[in-house]
Amino acid sequence: MLTTIRDVEDEDVEPVLVYIAREVARSGYQHVLPDPLQDAGTLMKAARDQGVALGAFDEAGRVVGCLIMPMHAYMGAMLAEEVAWFAETQRDLLRLFDQGEVQAVQKGASVVRMSAPAWTQLGAFYGRRGYQPLETSYVKVLSDGSSDGRRRVDRRGDRDVHREEEGKGQPTGRSGDA
Repeated sequence: MLTTIRDVEDEDVEPVLVYIAREVARSGYQHVLPDPLQDAGTLMKAARDQGVALGAFDEAGRVVGCLIMPMHAYMGAMLAEEVAWFAETQRDLLRLFDQGEVQAVQKGASVVRMSAPAWTQLGAFYGRRGYQPLETSYVKVLSDGSSDGRRRVDRRGDRDVHREEEGKGQPTGRSGDA
């Protein structure tokens, strides 16, 4: 089956967002993306405005992959940062990856940051492609995204690390604090 890799156009946005939401639900990210359609929509807009937004489409026009990389300034350079990279075949993953790097450079990026979920072996792949580990990210959901910001979602396991009742929000010096 022939797959076409191309820029995400206006008419592609909704099907690509639905595809991303489905992949997020299957990937293990749903705990930090409570509304993947909204979150992916925001990132898609940023990538289409300035960055890389590629879709992989089969012969029937069905979305079978995507790579979304908004760009922003980072330590004096333009950084293209992968926020969604999914495909139904390894071949399409690689084609999206390669075309994404080319487009990032064409659009002014001199640095690309790719994410490697902790539970995968993607880091080894990135290493073979010339990437170097930079840092590890830790994610915490602070809100359910409500506009008033008052409905806080707390998913911590150890409530003693940060004492909310004291209103300080600083580490207590207990085991595990930095």
